[in-house]
Amino acid sequence: MKLVIKIGSKALVDGAAMRALAKALGQLREEGHHIAIVHGCPVPFIPDLSSLAEGFHTENNRILEGFALNEFPHALLISGVNKTLVAILESAGVPAFGLCGGDGNIVRLRKRGKNGGSVAFEVEVAAVEPFWLNILSDKGAIPVIANIGLGWDHKYHCVNSTELGTACAIGWRADVLVFLASGEIPKGDDGSAMRWIEAGKIDALGLHVPMSAGMMSKLIACGEALKHGVQRTRILPVSAISNIASFFFSKIEAGTEVILTCTTVEESNSVLELIDRVPCDEKEMA
Repeated sequence: MKLVIKIGSKALVDGAAMRALAKALGQLREEGHHIAIVHGCPVPFIPDLSSLAEGFHTENNRILEGFALNEFPHALLISGVNKTLVAILESAGVPAFGLCGGDGNIVRLRKRGKNGGSVAFEVEVAAVEPFWLNILSDKGAIPVIANIGLGWDHKYHCVNSTELGTACAIGWRADVLVFLASGEIPKGDDGSAMRWIEAGKIDALGLHVPMSAGMMSKLIACGEALKHGVQRTRILPVSAISNIASFFFSKIEAGTEVILTCTTVEESNSVLELIDRVPCDEKEMA
């Protein structure tokens, strides 16, 4: 199994959660699974945002993107987050390599469009080259990828880490994409957490189910990954982080699974049973 885990910004500063994740990943590694981690930069690692030069783009004061790093040196703190994650994994006996998208040209960027101000363009991930991910994972190591890539202008740029996680899952042909989230999982009309959401109904869901822009972007990312061949996607709360180790081999109630669109209630129930009971390499989802 190939598993891509995108770690949310708030989860990154939860030391207990990251140690629990390292333990779970160690178990998966011992079972022969291949794993890659993608992350951005959490709020505590970002200096006073009021000092940002006018025109720099921020997203809820959390993820910085669209600027060249040589124009904004503070973004290099993302590298510190990366090495901290590597140290946590290594302390749990899990060999890890801290990378950015520019290493080995793993992540290729392109212009998204004019952004105005002092930033000429936003950037997005054009493609992910899986060669070095395969080399590291085949040798039993876990690549830990920061949301930095080398652009067409030969400068490093930060990219949206949710988009990067999705692109890694697609480019690496992963079986699973998991978003570890500290925010609230989407809830249905009865107030209970939604165990599964059909990809084809995500846009309509956002019109009547209260959720943050970040959660909506994760749901959309899950749907995009499914369309491009990733077999399973789930948004998992940090509180259930230990469930990652048994994700494919036992029923778990935590989090929200995004599935391909089902046309009937019977088909939906059938898919849900498949999700809960059948390992990845045995299931078939149209």
